[in-house]
Amino acid sequence: MNALPDAAWLNVLIEGLQTLQLQLLRLLDALGLVAHAHGQPAWPWDQRLSGENLLIDLGQARRLGISVVLLGLSLLVLVLALLWRRRRIWLLGAAVLPVVLAPWPDANVVLVPAHPTSFQQHAAGFSPCGHPISRVRCSGAVPMVTCCGACCTARAIAMAH
Repeated sequence: MNALPDAAWLNVLIEGLQTLQLQLLRLLDALGLVAHAHGQPAWPWDQRLSGENLLIDLGQARRLGISVVLLGLSLLVLVLALLWRRRRIWLLGAAVLPVVLAPWPDANVVLVPAHPTSFQQHAAGFSPCGHPISRVRCSGAVPMVTCCGACCTARAIAMAH
């Protein structure tokens, strides 16, 4: 048996959480509802959703995934209830049921402390080693390699040999 789980669904879930938060921040910024820090929109709340913890606890990740699917189903039934007058009362009840019965994950797994700069990006990006990229070019055997400093310069020199 394979010890590693098939985590394609987990990657989609984590990417969805991150995209949802980033788009919410952009919407709030476009509406002028958030302050700015260092020229970029600042996250307005004390907590944010964290996908990183879901990698550790797959049971909680499954619970969140099932809850998201049930929430989507509930929204679909709600739209159907708004369009179908004859069965509206029954469909409104059916729209609430999946949300109530959803296996919501523990809040301490999904929510983590946030800072105003939680979703800010470095202007130049980051190197493969995780350091901010500077606007200088590495010296050494491989010319024109953008890097962060000594670790990337050492890597570029090692790659040339």
